[in-house]
Amino acid sequence: MKQASKTIGTLFTGLVMAFGLTFSSCKKAETGPAGKNGTDGNANVQSTGEVDLNVLTWTYQGTAASDSYVSVFPTALITQEVVDKGLVMAYIKTGIGWAPLPFSGIMSGTDDITFEILNGSVKFYYRDNDELTTTPDPSSISLIVRIVIIPAQIKKPNVDHYNYQEVKAAYNL
Repeated sequence: MKQASKTIGTLFTGLVMAFGLTFSSCKKAETGPAGKNGTDGNANVQSTGEVDLNVLTWTYQGTAASDSYVSVFPTALITQEVVDKGLVMAYIKTGIGWAPLPFSGIMSGTDDITFEILNGSVKFYYRDNDELTTTPDPSSISLIVRIVIIPAQIKKPNVDHYNYQEVKAAYNL
């Protein structure tokens, strides 16, 4: 019985010490100074900024039925995963803002500019869509574009991706 009493006393003393150490080492959390408010960025959405297509090399691909040029803009931002599952949007600068590609308009006559995404590049196509006049060399026309690359996992469902201003605001570009 003496042994049981000694064991209970030792156990009780150990519990009191553990309880005392646990609560004596705790401090109430202190609130630090408020941080500066800023806009949230998005490290996953990439934008090329303004790209002047005039400086690219354009290759004539004309035939009697179709008069067009093609050019390739290399960019490491477009990976095979982006091609397979993501979203790439291209916008052309117009006199009133940014319009999504493909775009038909009066740049020099009546022209179309479209694009194709590839792993590591964007291929641009420029052609005269009235088939009455010869397509001018695109390097002689002001063609400024922006390319936005959005990985599949962060594409926002309620964003009009054809509206550059909405994309810019939604992804904090």
